Amino acid sequence: MKDKASKLKMAGLLAALFLISGMAGCATGNSDVLPTSLQERLTAQATADDYLEAARLYEAQADALKTKAAQLEERAQALHAKPYLDPKGLKRNSLNRLAGTYRGEARGMEQQYALYRAKAQTLVTQENSHEGERSGS
Repeated sequence: MKDKASKLKMAGLLAALFLISGMAGCATGNSDVLPTSLQERLTAQATADDYLEAARLYEAQADALKTKAAQLEERAQALHAKPYLDPKGLKRNSLNRLAGTYRGEARGMEQQYALYRAKAQTLVTQENSHEGERSGS
């Protein structure tokens, strides 16, 4: 009886770990954030609006990743509060590692957001200075 219960418990733990590791594979890479049409415009002749659109998409993706990380951290904290559900801390450690992965990806998305936002601002500044030169002539 005890052997069967321990096997079921181990099977449940393995299933949870596979689920968690499968979630890590769902984390979005940078190339998946921008639609192909926007990527093409950015590599060709991008406008400030194109850069702002890219910045908004990266910001939204960063926010989504931070939300996922927070949810995983809450689940890990709930397991910490009830150690009998995770006596060895394996689930909790896996959840915290995955949350850290999401937070790292979110930082990358925030860097992309800042980059595209700065590019948009540079283009706007250049356009305004060119307009000022034309109207001053």
